Amino acid sequence: MEIKNIVVGPLQTNCYLLSDSDSGDGIIIDPGADAGPIAETCAKLGIKPLLIVNTHAHFDHIGANRELKDRFPGLKIAAGALDAESLSDPTQNLTAGFGVQGKMPSAEIALKEGDRVDFGHCSLLVRHTPGHSIGSITLAAEKESPVPVFCGDLLFADGVGRTDLPGGDRHQLENSIRDVLSAYGDDAVLYPGHGPSITVGERKNLGW
Repeated sequence: MEIKNIVVGPLQTNCYLLSDSDSGDGIIIDPGADAGPIAETCAKLGIKPLLIVNTHAHFDHIGANRELKDRFPGLKIAAGALDAESLSDPTQNLTAGFGVQGKMPSAEIALKEGDRVDFGHCSLLVRHTPGHSIGSITLAAEKESPVPVFCGDLLFADGVGRTDLPGGDRHQLENSIRDVLSAYGDDAVLYPGHGPSITVGERKNLGW
């Protein structure tokens, strides 16, 4: 599996382009803005995006959904089941509060704990990891070595996700972080929604 990170938008969101090296089939995780550069990078790398996956429904992770759907006919949107409706709700996705114009498209696919996102020979396991939002999800390619874990705004290299936004819950966030850090070996790599990646072992050593 190939991983390409593009930092997009004013909040410097990590948008991840994942692709199967044999077929070129791929997915786009958290296209928060800058649909043009995302599409251009897909073309340059020969990636054929089949799906957008939003780790949660906040505007800085979904902002380019609509334009990318226009650019790639047949491209569908997936999100955690409990965040799926929030994608098109200006109050829940925070577009209303941050002055983002236009209604965001809804999710066509609602992902639940234990579901898989498949593209080419690649497969990501979906974990429901609430706390930053009620429907936040984490995705892990468990067959890869080291295992890449795409955790959205659950935690970062130097901190944890906010819990003061709609659907946030500190207790849930702490439980979700414990679950993720205990599920994978120390060499697994956490790819967060903002900032640099870090291994599970390094993140454990930093504490909270």
